Amino acid sequence: MFFLLRQSAVLVPALSLLGAYPAGVTTPAPTTPERLVAEAVIQEVGKDQHQVYLPVVLHGHAGTLILHFFQAQVKLLLSSDAMAQAGVASDGTLDSLTIGKTVAHDLPISSISLAETSPAGLPPVIGIAGNEFLDEYDIVVDGPAHRVRLYAPTSRPSMASAGTLGKGLPPGVKAADCVSTQPMPEGHTGFAIQANGKPMTATMQTAAGGLTIINLVAAQSLGLTQHSPNVQRVPDSLQTLAYQGVPNKYVATGIHLTLGRYPFREDSVYILARTPLQPTPATPSIELTFENLLDQVFVQSNSTGQVCLADPHASRR
Repeated sequence: MFFLLRQSAVLVPALSLLGAYPAGVTTPAPTTPERLVAEAVIQEVGKDQHQVYLPVVLHGHAGTLILHFFQAQVKLLLSSDAMAQAGVASDGTLDSLTIGKTVAHDLPISSISLAETSPAGLPPVIGIAGNEFLDEYDIVVDGPAHRVRLYAPTSRPSMASAGTLGKGLPPGVKAADCVSTQPMPEGHTGFAIQANGKPMTATMQTAAGGLTIINLVAAQSLGLTQHSPNVQRVPDSLQTLAYQGVPNKYVATGIHLTLGRYPFREDSVYILARTPLQPTPATPSIELTFENLLDQVFVQSNSTGQVCLADPHASRR
Protein backbone atom coordinates (compact mmCIF):
# COMPACT_ATOMS: atom_id res chain seq x y z
CA MET A 1 0.00 0.00 0.00
CA PHE A 2 1.35 3.42 -0.89
CA PHE A 3 0.51 6.66 0.89
CA LEU A 4 -1.24 9.47 -0.93
CA LEU A 5 0.85 12.58 -1.57
CA ARG A 6 -1.37 15.63 -1.80
CA GLN A 7 0.42 18.41 -3.60
CA SER A 8 -0.21 22.11 -3.87
CA ALA A 9 -0.48 23.54 -7.36
CA VAL A 10 3.10 24.78 -7.30
CA LEU A 11 4.33 21.20 -7.07
CA VAL A 12 2.60 20.09 -10.25
CA PRO A 13 4.43 22.07 -12.94
CA ALA A 14 3.47 21.96 -16.58
CA LEU A 15 6.23 20.08 -18.37
CA SER A 16 7.71 21.84 -21.34
CA LEU A 17 9.63 20.22 -24.17
CA LEU A 18 13.22 21.31 -23.94
CA GLY A 19 14.33 19.68 -27.14
CA ALA A 20 13.92 16.55 -29.22
CA TYR A 21 15.59 13.33 -28.13
CA PRO A 22 16.28 10.45 -30.50
CA ALA A 23 13.37 8.07 -30.89
CA GLY A 24 13.38 5.27 -28.35
CA VAL A 25 15.59 7.09 -25.83
CA THR A 26 13.81 7.70 -22.54
CA THR A 27 15.42 9.96 -19.98
CA PRO A 28 14.43 10.61 -16.37
CA ALA A 29 12.11 13.53 -15.80
CA PRO A 30 13.88 16.84 -15.16
CA THR A 31 14.14 17.60 -11.45
CA THR A 32 13.03 21.21 -11.64
CA PRO A 33 13.02 23.40 -8.53
CA GLU A 34 9.22 23.42 -8.64
CA ARG A 35 9.20 19.65 -8.16
CA LEU A 36 11.56 19.71 -5.17
CA VAL A 37 9.64 18.48 -2.13
CA ALA A 38 12.29 18.12 0.55
CA GLU A 39 16.01 17.84 1.14
CA ALA A 40 17.66 15.32 3.45
CA VAL A 41 21.14 15.58 4.95
CA ILE A 42 23.92 12.98 4.75
CA GLN A 43 25.92 12.90 7.98
CA GLU A 44 28.88 10.81 9.07
CA VAL A 45 28.08 8.59 12.05
CA GLY A 46 31.35 6.65 12.23
CA LYS A 47 34.39 5.72 10.17
CA ASP A 48 33.14 5.11 6.62
CA GLN A 49 29.58 5.11 7.94
CA HIS A 50 26.86 7.58 7.01
CA GLN A 51 23.15 8.05 7.62
CA VAL A 52 20.58 10.03 5.65
CA TYR A 53 18.36 12.28 7.78
CA LEU A 54 15.11 13.88 6.61
CA PRO A 55 13.56 16.67 8.73
CA VAL A 56 9.75 16.36 9.06
CA VAL A 57 6.96 17.77 11.21
CA LEU A 58 4.68 15.38 13.10
CA HIS A 59 1.54 17.01 14.49
CA GLY A 60 3.31 20.32 14.96
CA HIS A 61 6.50 18.82 16.40
CA ALA A 62 9.78 18.83 14.48
CA GLY A 63 11.48 15.46 14.07
CA THR A 64 13.88 13.58 11.82
CA LEU A 65 13.45 10.36 9.84
CA ILE A 66 16.33 8.07 8.91
CA LEU A 67 16.03 7.18 5.21
CA HIS A 68 16.77 3.56 4.35
CA PHE A 69 15.89 3.66 0.68
CA PHE A 70 17.12 0.86 -1.59
CA GLN A 71 17.32 -1.37 1.46
CA ALA A 72 14.52 -2.73 3.63
CA GLN A 73 10.89 -2.94 2.61
CA VAL A 74 9.75 -0.48 5.22
CA LYS A 75 6.82 1.91 5.00
CA LEU A 76 7.20 4.13 8.05
CA LEU A 77 8.47 3.01 11.46
CA LEU A 78 8.04 5.42 14.36
CA SER A 79 9.40 5.40 17.88
CA SER A 80 6.99 4.71 20.72
CA ASP A 81 7.18 8.37 21.78
CA ALA A 82 6.32 9.53 18.26
CA MET A 83 3.46 7.01 18.05
CA ALA A 84 2.04 8.34 21.32
CA GLN A 85 2.47 11.92 20.11
CA ALA A 86 0.47 11.04 16.99
CA GLY A 87 -2.15 9.16 18.99
CA VAL A 88 -1.67 5.94 17.00
CA ALA A 89 -1.56 2.36 18.26
CA SER A 90 1.42 0.07 17.65
CA ASP A 91 0.27 -0.63 14.09
CA GLY A 92 -2.05 1.73 12.33
CA THR A 93 -2.35 4.73 10.04
CA LEU A 94 -0.83 8.14 10.55
CA ASP A 95 -3.28 10.83 9.48
CA SER A 96 -0.67 13.37 8.33
CA LEU A 97 3.04 14.13 8.21
CA THR A 98 4.59 17.31 6.85
CA ILE A 99 7.50 16.55 4.51
CA GLY A 100 9.12 19.68 3.15
CA LYS A 101 6.56 21.47 0.99
CA THR A 102 3.92 18.75 1.18
CA VAL A 103 1.66 16.99 3.65
CA ALA A 104 1.47 13.21 3.28
CA HIS A 105 -1.79 11.61 4.43
CA ASP A 106 -2.85 8.16 5.57
CA LEU A 107 0.59 6.59 6.04
CA PRO A 108 0.69 2.96 7.23
CA ILE A 109 3.02 2.86 10.25
CA SER A 110 4.45 0.44 12.78
CA SER A 111 6.41 1.01 15.97
CA ILE A 112 10.13 0.50 16.40
CA SER A 113 12.56 0.76 19.29
CA LEU A 114 15.11 3.46 18.53
CA ALA A 115 18.41 4.15 20.24
CA GLU A 116 19.53 6.87 17.84
CA THR A 117 21.16 10.07 19.07
CA SER A 118 19.97 13.34 17.60
CA PRO A 119 21.83 14.20 14.37
CA ALA A 120 23.90 17.37 14.43
CA GLY A 121 21.80 20.49 13.89
CA LEU A 122 18.57 18.51 13.32
CA PRO A 123 15.55 17.60 15.47
CA PRO A 124 15.51 14.27 17.33
CA VAL A 125 15.15 11.05 15.34
CA ILE A 126 11.56 9.80 15.51
CA GLY A 127 11.59 6.95 13.01
CA ILE A 128 12.76 5.22 9.84
CA ALA A 129 11.36 5.47 6.29
CA GLY A 130 12.05 2.82 3.64
CA ASN A 131 11.20 1.72 0.11
CA GLU A 132 7.42 2.07 0.15
CA PHE A 133 7.78 5.59 1.52
CA LEU A 134 10.47 6.71 -0.91
CA ASP A 135 8.98 5.06 -3.99
CA GLU A 136 6.62 8.05 -4.08
CA TYR A 137 9.47 10.34 -5.13
CA ASP A 138 12.19 10.84 -7.70
CA ILE A 139 15.44 10.85 -5.75
CA VAL A 140 18.77 12.60 -6.32
CA VAL A 141 21.67 11.61 -4.08
CA ASP A 142 24.15 14.49 -4.33
CA GLY A 143 27.12 12.96 -2.54
CA PRO A 144 29.55 15.90 -2.83
CA ALA A 145 26.90 18.23 -1.35
CA HIS A 146 25.95 15.67 1.33
CA ARG A 147 22.30 16.03 0.36
CA VAL A 148 19.50 13.73 -0.81
CA ARG A 149 16.72 15.57 -2.64
CA LEU A 150 13.18 14.25 -2.98
CA TYR A 151 11.19 15.40 -6.01
CA ALA A 152 7.50 15.02 -6.77
CA PRO A 153 7.15 12.42 -9.53
CA THR A 154 5.77 13.21 -12.96
CA SER A 155 2.91 11.28 -14.53
CA ARG A 156 4.77 10.68 -17.78
CA PRO A 157 8.34 10.64 -19.09
CA SER A 158 9.45 14.07 -20.23
CA MET A 159 11.81 15.20 -22.91
CA ALA A 160 15.19 16.72 -22.11
CA SER A 161 17.83 18.62 -23.96
CA ALA A 162 20.76 16.68 -25.36
CA GLY A 163 23.00 18.08 -22.63
CA THR A 164 21.26 17.28 -19.36
CA LEU A 165 18.06 15.90 -17.92
CA GLY A 166 16.68 19.34 -17.22
CA LYS A 167 17.02 22.48 -15.17
CA GLY A 168 17.60 21.86 -11.48
CA LEU A 169 19.41 18.53 -11.82
CA PRO A 170 23.14 18.60 -11.02
CA PRO A 171 25.03 18.83 -14.33
CA GLY A 172 26.61 15.86 -16.00
CA VAL A 173 23.76 13.33 -16.22
CA LYS A 174 23.05 12.11 -19.74
CA ALA A 175 20.99 9.33 -21.27
CA ALA A 176 24.10 7.15 -21.56
CA ASP A 177 24.50 7.34 -17.77
CA CYS A 178 21.13 5.68 -17.07
CA VAL A 179 19.82 2.11 -16.92
CA SER A 180 16.35 0.72 -16.33
CA THR A 181 15.39 -0.49 -12.89
CA GLN A 182 14.46 -4.12 -12.29
CA PRO A 183 11.96 -5.66 -9.85
CA MET A 184 13.65 -7.40 -6.94
CA PRO A 185 12.48 -9.52 -4.00
CA GLU A 186 10.45 -7.77 -1.30
CA GLY A 187 9.85 -4.65 -3.35
CA HIS A 188 13.48 -3.59 -3.66
CA THR A 189 14.87 -1.75 -6.67
CA GLY A 190 17.53 -3.43 -8.81
CA PHE A 191 19.62 -2.16 -11.69
CA ALA A 192 22.37 -3.40 -13.98
CA ILE A 193 26.03 -2.58 -13.37
CA GLN A 194 29.35 -3.95 -14.59
CA ALA A 195 31.99 -5.58 -12.41
CA ASN A 196 35.28 -5.89 -14.31
CA GLY A 197 33.13 -5.76 -17.44
CA LYS A 198 30.81 -8.56 -16.30
CA PRO A 199 27.06 -7.84 -15.94
CA MET A 200 25.65 -7.88 -12.41
CA THR A 201 22.27 -7.13 -10.88
CA ALA A 202 22.80 -4.51 -8.18
CA THR A 203 20.90 -3.01 -5.27
CA MET A 204 21.91 -0.09 -3.06
CA GLN A 205 21.67 -0.37 0.71
CA THR A 206 21.94 2.58 3.05
CA ALA A 207 22.38 1.02 6.49
CA ALA A 208 25.38 2.54 8.24
CA GLY A 209 28.35 0.22 8.34
CA GLY A 210 27.19 -1.93 5.46
CA LEU A 211 29.51 -3.93 3.21
CA THR A 212 29.58 -4.20 -0.58
CA ILE A 213 28.85 -7.88 -1.11
CA ILE A 214 28.56 -10.27 -4.07
CA ASN A 215 27.14 -13.75 -4.24
CA LEU A 216 29.05 -16.86 -5.19
CA VAL A 217 27.67 -16.84 -8.75
CA ALA A 218 29.05 -13.32 -9.25
CA ALA A 219 32.41 -14.38 -7.86
CA GLN A 220 32.52 -17.33 -10.24
CA SER A 221 31.67 -15.09 -13.22
CA LEU A 222 34.65 -12.92 -12.24
CA GLY A 223 36.89 -15.98 -12.12
CA LEU A 224 37.47 -15.58 -8.38
CA THR A 225 38.41 -18.50 -6.16
CA GLN A 226 39.84 -18.72 -2.66
CA HIS A 227 43.25 -19.13 -4.32
CA SER A 228 43.05 -16.00 -6.52
CA PRO A 229 45.87 -13.51 -5.76
CA ASN A 230 43.36 -10.71 -5.12
CA VAL A 231 41.21 -12.79 -2.72
CA GLN A 232 41.94 -12.88 0.99
CA ARG A 233 40.32 -14.77 3.81
CA VAL A 234 38.55 -12.54 6.30
CA PRO A 235 40.06 -13.04 9.78
CA ASP A 236 37.90 -15.13 12.07
CA SER A 237 37.53 -12.15 14.40
CA LEU A 238 35.81 -10.21 11.59
CA GLN A 239 33.50 -12.95 10.40
CA THR A 240 30.94 -11.59 12.83
CA LEU A 241 30.25 -9.21 9.92
CA ALA A 242 28.17 -12.02 8.41
CA TYR A 243 25.30 -10.41 6.54
CA GLN A 244 21.84 -11.52 7.67
CA GLY A 245 23.25 -14.81 8.89
CA VAL A 246 25.26 -15.59 5.73
CA PRO A 247 28.94 -16.20 6.63
CA ASN A 248 31.39 -13.74 5.09
CA LYS A 249 34.78 -15.45 4.77
CA TYR A 250 36.50 -13.84 1.77
CA VAL A 251 37.12 -10.38 0.36
CA ALA A 252 38.29 -9.58 -3.19
CA THR A 253 40.10 -6.39 -4.20
CA GLY A 254 40.63 -4.74 -7.58
CA ILE A 255 37.00 -5.16 -8.67
CA HIS A 256 36.10 -2.28 -10.99
CA LEU A 257 32.41 -1.39 -10.56
CA THR A 258 30.68 0.84 -13.11
CA LEU A 259 27.17 2.05 -13.95
CA GLY A 260 26.90 3.47 -17.44
CA ARG A 261 30.08 5.40 -18.17
CA TYR A 262 31.35 6.02 -14.65
CA PRO A 263 32.89 4.00 -11.81
CA PHE A 264 31.81 3.60 -8.22
CA ARG A 265 34.43 4.46 -5.63
CA GLU A 266 34.83 1.03 -4.01
CA ASP A 267 36.97 -1.73 -5.49
CA SER A 268 36.66 -4.29 -2.68
CA VAL A 269 33.78 -6.76 -2.42
CA TYR A 270 32.97 -9.36 0.20
CA ILE A 271 31.99 -12.78 -1.14
CA LEU A 272 28.97 -14.55 0.31
CA ALA A 273 27.36 -17.82 -0.74
CA ARG A 274 24.26 -15.76 -1.50
CA THR A 275 23.10 -12.17 -1.21
CA PRO A 276 19.82 -11.52 0.58
CA LEU A 277 18.27 -9.82 -2.46
CA GLN A 278 19.45 -12.01 -5.33
CA PRO A 279 16.55 -12.47 -7.79
CA THR A 280 17.49 -16.14 -8.33
CA PRO A 281 20.38 -18.31 -7.10
CA ALA A 282 21.77 -18.24 -10.66
CA THR A 283 21.81 -14.41 -10.93
CA PRO A 284 25.19 -12.69 -10.39
CA SER A 285 24.21 -10.17 -7.71
CA ILE A 286 25.86 -7.37 -5.78
CA GLU A 287 24.72 -5.11 -2.95
CA LEU A 288 26.46 -1.74 -3.01
CA THR A 289 27.01 0.36 0.09
CA PHE A 290 25.86 3.94 0.29
CA GLU A 291 29.51 4.96 0.76
CA ASN A 292 29.89 4.44 -3.01
CA LEU A 293 27.81 7.57 -3.61
CA LEU A 294 29.66 10.06 -1.44
CA ASP A 295 31.61 11.47 -4.39
CA GLN A 296 28.90 10.85 -7.00
CA VAL A 297 25.52 12.13 -8.10
CA PHE A 298 23.09 9.21 -8.24
CA VAL A 299 19.54 9.51 -9.58
CA GLN A 300 16.62 7.15 -9.04
CA SER A 301 13.73 8.25 -11.22
CA ASN A 302 10.64 6.34 -10.12
CA SER A 303 8.72 8.34 -12.73
CA THR A 304 10.55 6.58 -15.56
CA GLY A 305 11.95 3.49 -13.85
CA GLN A 306 15.62 4.37 -14.24
CA VAL A 307 18.76 4.97 -12.22
CA CYS A 308 21.72 7.09 -13.34
CA LEU A 309 25.26 7.77 -12.18
CA ALA A 310 26.54 11.23 -13.08
CA ASP A 311 29.97 12.34 -14.17
CA PRO A 312 31.86 12.50 -10.86
CA HIS A 313 33.92 15.42 -12.17
CA ALA A 314 30.93 17.54 -13.24
CA SER A 315 30.27 20.78 -11.41
CA ARG A 316 27.68 20.61 -8.66
CA ARG A 317 24.86 22.89 -7.67
